[in-house]
Amino acid sequence: MDTNYQHALAWFRAFRAHGIVLELWRIHRHIGMGGDQLVRAVTDDSTEGELGDQIREAEKRHYLALIDEVEPMDGSRELIEALKRRGHKVVLASSAKQDEVDHYLDQLDARDLADAWTTSADVEATKPQPDLVQSAP
Repeated sequence: MDTNYQHALAWFRAFRAHGIVLELWRIHRHIGMGGDQLVRAVTDDSTEGELGDQIREAEKRHYLALIDEVEPMDGSRELIEALKRRGHKVVLASSAKQDEVDHYLDQLDARDLADAWTTSADVEATKPQPDLVQSAP
């Protein structure tokens, strides 16, 4: 799923709602990093301590308002089908929350194709730590 720009915009709006206006490109460079790390990475320790949880909650709300605009990458379902035809085990590794992963699985119509998938609940340390890949069954 191609969620990068929706996440960048959601973070931008979450920061702005808390009086912090950042250049969108600065946020975009950190997309993929866990939300528990992103606030500090684009601001500072003080902002993380004072507003981190509130900004993360706002980002989730803003992202969920955009989730219907997220689309699968071209050929993603076909890739999964090809891997299955070749006898490979397919595990979809995502650091998204369960409700988001459910949305993506339905959008890809991949529940019956994938052997397993991960969510943010499966990891102790967020990206860029390797827990996501290591936790995949």
